[in-house]
Amino acid sequence: MKRIDPRQHRSIEKLHKAYLTLVREESPPLTIQMLCKEANVTRPTFYKQFKDIAELQHHVHDTLLLKLKQSLTIKNPKPLSELRQEERSTYLETFFEHIFDNHDTYETLLIDHADATFLNGVKSVIHDYIDEGISYTNYSDRLRGDRSLLVSYVTGAYLESILWWIQHRYNYTPQQMAKQLIDLSIFGPYNLDESNE
Repeated sequence: MKRIDPRQHRSIEKLHKAYLTLVREESPPLTIQMLCKEANVTRPTFYKQFKDIAELQHHVHDTLLLKLKQSLTIKNPKPLSELRQEERSTYLETFFEHIFDNHDTYETLLIDHADATFLNGVKSVIHDYIDEGISYTNYSDRLRGDRSLLVSYVTGAYLESILWWIQHRYNYTPQQMAKQLIDLSIFGPYNLDESNE
């Protein structure tokens, strides 16, 4: 991987920000001239980093998806039976914190100007996290049905939960969202505690 000097890095960040700003503003079809003006960079600077707008778009996606993946990385994995209750949602908290910290970008690419390529990228990151998490539970041989179906089912539920959270203006904290999703994943949607009946 080639090293990028600080000036190049700043130019890339400015172009990322300009791209997202112009998409958010529902500009007419983007042009390199518009992007350069918004980012306050020259055309040669743009072409030094990207061959066209599509490559910039892919770079914006890849950069954000890498950070999303890092926010979902399971560090020091333990079997589910060894996790204390307060530890269960730890991995997901950083995920929701990342989304909240970058909410303008996620609102733009997932809701206001939904980008199918980015949506599929988010889905892929979540899918890998769910699949990896099942492997760490020590219960992967006791699943209710086909593993790939279960992973797809939970992935869809997580993705829809993110969209719901954004659309409901972050009405729960990242910690509360993480806890609810983990509880739903482990115990299902019904409270079957007999003491509540």
